[in-house]
Amino acid sequence: MNKKFKVKAISISLIFFCFFAILAIADNLILRIVNFKKNNSYHLIEKYIPDFQSKKLSESNYGQYVKEGSFVNQIIFEHRHHDSDDYVKKIKGKETLWIFGDSWGLGIKNNEKENGTLSNYFNKNDINSSRSIRIIGNPSYSPLLMNLAFRNRIGKNSEIPSNAVIFLDQTDLGNDYCDYRPYDFRDKNGRLLGVGRNENQFWNSSKFWSYHLIFREHTSGILFALQSIVNKLNSYQTISGFTDCDYFDILAFQSGKNIAPNGSNVEEMKSYFISNIKELISEINNINKDTNILLVTHDWAQHYLPTKHKFYMKNSIKDLIRPLQNTDKNIYHLNIDFTKDYPNSKLSDVFMFPKDIYSHPYSYVTISRKIAEKIIEIEKLNN
Repeated sequence: MNKKFKVKAISISLIFFCFFAILAIADNLILRIVNFKKNNSYHLIEKYIPDFQSKKLSESNYGQYVKEGSFVNQIIFEHRHHDSDDYVKKIKGKETLWIFGDSWGLGIKNNEKENGTLSNYFNKNDINSSRSIRIIGNPSYSPLLMNLAFRNRIGKNSEIPSNAVIFLDQTDLGNDYCDYRPYDFRDKNGRLLGVGRNENQFWNSSKFWSYHLIFREHTSGILFALQSIVNKLNSYQTISGFTDCDYFDILAFQSGKNIAPNGSNVEEMKSYFISNIKELISEINNINKDTNILLVTHDWAQHYLPTKHKFYMKNSIKDLIRPLQNTDKNIYHLNIDFTKDYPNSKLSDVFMFPKDIYSHPYSYVTISRKIAEKIIEIEKLNN
């Protein structure tokens, strides 16, 4: 009996030892992941406290660095919602190309930094190869915010674009109507003055979570894992149209709906989007009526899925944009088509979908090259 008890006690002790050893190892591994993510998240706060990383700020000492106006920048002050630095390639020459876009525009910007697709193509194929290029690409940009960015760049720079490219993503229609429409304000003549910040927006809790990740002095990986579960559960409390705008509300038109899940009328969404594009075109024409305006669209992987697929898209904004071309002598449209412009490619070769439900492409080389080709074509037509 005594021997059996000893064996049983040793066995239970070993099980507990192994359990707590595994727990300790797991805790340590999670903490390492937390510290890695923390080090890669400093950029989220650096613009508010530039010396954040060098000061090794944490929850015990950051208070002295949060100054008056720390969280207010010129973009917020001017009610331009959000913005970032442009990529500018200055070349002496009369031709000036400006490109506006959302996260796809950001992709064009980054591709130009890395590969120089636009400038290389112009140098090889264009008699007006001496030109300046300015790319204004920001995530979740749409015509409302592009309008404000255009005015800002005109005010800050002596240059006026000879060619303005407006890259219009599928999300832009919903961003304008759902995300920004409740926060835009206009003068008595209806001219857009600004777009405010959504104070209800939690970014699906990611903003609060990022601050928690960066500032807290995390000592337990398991506790952090539990907190992340609670944070994930909290993200389901967001209300589309108030705290954020979800995928199916933003893309209700493309999904073939007449009414978005949050009750928005899709016809109203379409007309609001088109009116904002026309207002942006008018802003550009008021500065220089000879500026060529190229409206660029690109279908997503979802447009090529089986019709019964959950994410199948019946409609594309190209069908809303196409009628705008030639409504004035300087307005053109380019749709970059998967079947025509990516020959012998599978959807999985071109798009990050389904991992990325917003269907971003892996590469922006083709998009940049097609834009350069179209600009040269337009200039030849006008010479």
